Amino acid sequence: TRKVSPLAAPASGGSVYWLWWRHTERSTRDHYPPWQLEIDGSSLGAMSLLTVVVDVGTAAWSTRRGHDELVSLKGTFEALVIFFSAHLLMHRQNQLRVVASHESGAVVLYPSSGGPTPSSMKTQVMAQLEALLGGGGSGGSSGGGAAIASALSKALCHANRAKQANPALSCRVLVLQAARDLDSEYNTIMNCVFAAQKLGVVVDTCVLSREPSTFMQQAADQTGGAHVHLQKGKDAPAQPLLQQLLMAFLPSADERRVLQLPHATSIDLRAACFCHQKTVETAFVCSVCLSIFCERHAQCPTCSTEVRPVGSELRGESLEDHEEATLAKRARR
Repeated sequence: TRKVSPLAAPASGGSVYWLWWRHTERSTRDHYPPWQLEIDGSSLGAMSLLTVVVDVGTAAWSTRRGHDELVSLKGTFEALVIFFSAHLLMHRQNQLRVVASHESGAVVLYPSSGGPTPSSMKTQVMAQLEALLGGGGSGGSSGGGAAIASALSKALCHANRAKQANPALSCRVLVLQAARDLDSEYNTIMNCVFAAQKLGVVVDTCVLSREPSTFMQQAADQTGGAHVHLQKGKDAPAQPLLQQLLMAFLPSADERRVLQLPHATSIDLRAACFCHQKTVETAFVCSVCLSIFCERHAQCPTCSTEVRPVGSELRGESLEDHEEATLAKRARR
């Protein structure tokens, strides 16, 4: 046997050339792991913007004290800080934005006005949160609850500006809701969902309360995001928040195509009427502006369009009789 130097080329020279080529190929693509390079023709590991909307409303978190609830506000942010760091480590150009939803409105916790500083991310988030909770803010949202819709609108506005500056940027929004749904915010939230669909922004939702959230289910379903309800009842086992954050919400939109993420098994698609802000199963819809009302109006209150009477009303039939007649005709067919 003869000793061969590690740098010496073999007789054919193929192995050394292959190793040199692979090293050059990886160095031109930011040294990504092989599994992160390309799947089905689309590059993975691309830079992304993650905007996290956190419900820090006083009314939602004050009811958790002394009831052995799933998570506390302090524990939630401790898990979120680890999740933020993991997102920033996934790609050297990943961006992060944290928006708090409070009774006083939507407040940006990170980055602060001084500019993003990754080394002091935890310090900035906790300092801004303490200032928000300590000061209490001024004003309040309509309905007395946290301004989830306002925070989601601010997150989408920033995502729109970021995508205009860099069209290749992948944008996602994660909403953590701790309070119940406010019927008065249904229209605004659904407008945000439609805007996210048009922008191509995935909206992930995580519900921390025991009651399910119809709005969050619809937001995740319409935008193709993941939906997690940590605590589904009094007797249901609690799921660790950090585990769900890392396993369900950390992968990017491209990486999720090869993963099995949690989704809502049954989605409540009921809407809220524009007149009383109540959830309805059967309602009247304006054919012009698509406004939903629980009662029939001769003129649409939203767009002032005159509503023409239908044939059943001209014949003096009630709505119930007209529905029964329609079902009977379909059965005969």
